[in-house]
Amino acid sequence: MMKFIALVFILVFPAFSQRVFKAMWNASSSEGTVKVNETFQISLRADPTTGYRWELKSKPVLCELKSKSVFGEYSKCKVSHTHGQQLFTLVAKAVGEEHFKFVHERVWDTSDAREFEMIVTIE
Repeated sequence: MMKFIALVFILVFPAFSQRVFKAMWNASSSEGTVKVNETFQISLRADPTTGYRWELKSKPVLCELKSKSVFGEYSKCKVSHTHGQQLFTLVAKAVGEEHFKFVHERVWDTSDAREFEMIVTIE
């Protein structure tokens, strides 16, 4: 499996919004902090028109996965190779450190899958 490296930006919205951890396309890992009962999102660049998708390979223990969705420009123009984001919405349930492992792969071909790891500290 191929790993890649880059920067990750953490966007913090006002108290009434949820926290979004947004990974750049070539990131291999990131870290973030949330509070118990806080809803947060992990956002990964995606293009489902190519057959690739992000899958959460690790089962969360301290967090609950509420939803996963994809959005972006391709939903408007239906053009291949138009980038969007795949969002994983979670709720922190207990204090500790949660390790998430995501794999970007095609269902029928995992030979060139990419990995992304996110460590979330829950306070």
